Amino acid sequence: METPLIFAVEDSIKSHMRTYYDALKTGKVVNVSDFIPTYRAMMPSLHHRLSEPWLDVATLNYALTRFPQELRDTSQVVMVKDEKQLQLILPNSHVWKKVKAQNRRRLCFYNSISRTLVLVITSDSDIDDIVNALVAIEIETKKINECLKKQRKQYDETELINLFGINAEEFSILKGLMGDDWRMGLSSWGIHPGMSVQLTNSDVDYSWGFKVWVDQLQRESLYFDLFNTPVYFVSSNTHSLTNLISGYVWQIESRVFNYIEGNYPQLYQQWLNIKLNNDPTRVYDLVYYLSKIYLDNHPDEIRIRDQMESEKGIRRIVSTGPFDTSTQIIPLNAIPNFAYPDPLLNNLPLDVLKKSNAIIINIEYPLGQAAFYLLKTFFNTFRQVKGVYIIGKAAILNGNIGDIQIPRVVLDEKTASTFSFDNCFNHFPVSTPGVKTHESQKALSLHGTYLENRRQMENYLARGYNVIEMESGSYLAAMYQFLHPDQSVFDGNYDINQTPFEIGIINYASDNPLVQTLGDTPLITRGIEPTYAATSAVIRRIVDLETKA
Repeated sequence: METPLIFAVEDSIKSHMRTYYDALKTGKVVNVSDFIPTYRAMMPSLHHRLSEPWLDVATLNYALTRFPQELRDTSQVVMVKDEKQLQLILPNSHVWKKVKAQNRRRLCFYNSISRTLVLVITSDSDIDDIVNALVAIEIETKKINECLKKQRKQYDETELINLFGINAEEFSILKGLMGDDWRMGLSSWGIHPGMSVQLTNSDVDYSWGFKVWVDQLQRESLYFDLFNTPVYFVSSNTHSLTNLISGYVWQIESRVFNYIEGNYPQLYQQWLNIKLNNDPTRVYDLVYYLSKIYLDNHPDEIRIRDQMESEKGIRRIVSTGPFDTSTQIIPLNAIPNFAYPDPLLNNLPLDVLKKSNAIIINIEYPLGQAAFYLLKTFFNTFRQVKGVYIIGKAAILNGNIGDIQIPRVVLDEKTASTFSFDNCFNHFPVSTPGVKTHESQKALSLHGTYLENRRQMENYLARGYNVIEMESGSYLAAMYQFLHPDQSVFDGNYDINQTPFEIGIINYASDNPLVQTLGDTPLITRGIEPTYAATSAVIRRIVDLETKA
């Protein structure tokens, strides 16, 4: 068993977390700026230009896209995890507007009269994410204010680039963040008085939101008798599984390319280069990426796709409750009904699945500790869990972006625990040409993306930890508690090598925080191939188990 390395968590990080949790647990309204001193002392690796006067566009981009655009006009952010508090908001639709963030699935409501943004949270990971993103925004928008007040005049773009200490590419990103009228957006942030934050009813349990989710799942899936059906749980995304199985993308291929050529010339050129230069990136994978862009802009096509999948037996369910997610129910006996599956599945004995009564429940991955409540609720609902498979993004400390990582040990900072487990993908093939696979890795589940710094990462790396993510520890804690219901999971070594269900965890590298973070360069197309390699491995493993059943 591994020895916990909790001492490796920087004191500055623990001090910063205590500062905002102690303040928020009072239920009082707190100024975001109160958390800046301990945030600065922590020196988060995500915030490269924290101590510089120049604008950190990467950090601002990362933080702002975690919130609805209405944040620019917000004076107070309220975090709600209590059903009663949420019910006070929902009936007053004339003053509360439901809004959406670009890069976070979180239920949000905005009141333009009181300039209040309400965020429904599903675990402490939401608190860590929201508070630290707000602090980062506060710091960077103060830089905007300091730069703009040096001279009161209408700056041209070159002057602003020099004033902010950024390059032309960064300025283009900044303009996009500021909205359609970017000058007005800059001015608004430049004079923004700062925000306050509040947490309501901090002692309320988070599990109610996941009970709402599973109740909806049962209501809309009565046909499957979910209680007694053999089930494979998959935590991934909403596109890769069905793309591999259905072949729908290839029915709309020409429309996808026409749209990309006319609207995204750089991506279209990348596609041509792959075809002309025999680029190792799988052609199919890039088509899947381009099709997502196309479908996001053509809702009618999404309805046609969903109808086709439904006729074959696949059910898509979009949560209407506080846990903002999408779920797919895929009967294994429906998979052979699709005529054009991905070539990665060509050599599989899919006909074996025609006799199976098992289903795949694919959940859009949660954030951090929400994984614990999700899987705990799942285990309390389903009686025949045959496998738990997790596909997710992770940072890598010794490797390259796009590499696949397969852990055997996970250190979870949230429970101060180390889990050793039998990861089926350490002895089942995952790799695909062009993608490097790191097997039997030691992984870390951190408190949050902001709650890491260079010293901490180097400390972990020196002790053999190479994978950095947020969910695996919470999933494994839920598994251990399900297997040992009388034991709490905290500050210990836990063995999960003998289980009545199979465990499979695959991560693909999104960034290397010792070199370049995800805030600097979004993953974009580099995550396509490992995502589909991991997804096909999950399908192949399930088919393998069903063949041997």
